[in-house]
Amino acid sequence: MTGAEMLTQLGRRMEDVIALTPTDGNEYTIAIKLDAINDAQLRLATMLPDEKITELEVLETGVTITAGAVTFATLGATTLAERVQMVRIGSGGIFLDPVDVSDLKDLINNSYLASSATGGGYWWINKSSIYVLPTATATVDVYHLRVPVDVANDAVACELDVTLHETVLDLAEASLWLTANRPGRSDKAESRALAYVKSIGGKI
Repeated sequence: MTGAEMLTQLGRRMEDVIALTPTDGNEYTIAIKLDAINDAQLRLATMLPDEKITELEVLETGVTITAGAVTFATLGATTLAERVQMVRIGSGGIFLDPVDVSDLKDLINNSYLASSATGGGYWWINKSSIYVLPTATATVDVYHLRVPVDVANDAVACELDVTLHETVLDLAEASLWLTANRPGRSDKAESRALAYVKSIGGKI
């Protein structure tokens, strides 16, 4: 669906079937509905497994490493919930293995698992940064998921897969009914959304 179509559908769900303009006297303006839709698609994206949101995959090459790390703020695209998929040394170099911070001591102290520019290395996330070993690495390629582009009142389609558009509207509807103090209707819309998310392997 396009942004304009999603606004129309959400308006009908909210029993707002007359002209969708900010001056039509309805409780929910276009701006409020758009906020609900965009909050919903961001929330949905964070719940879904990587393979369901491949349109959000980004490869950033030659990212400069400073003091053994690169901050998420320096990446060209805003990362979705710090979801990094892969990291490799330089452009076309070896891929690094992801590790937990709790495992670093064992990796560093074990000569068989030691990192090197040619024999392997590691990456981990801590305090909004991606850290890498070996620390002498100058640049890395970062594969990550970005946040979805905001939906607008236009003819541009929501970039999430078309099979997810109704679920975006379910979540948007749930949030708007909640603001209207209609928890029953909010719960129904929320339940529809979460049931679908669970059915396709998402985390609730």
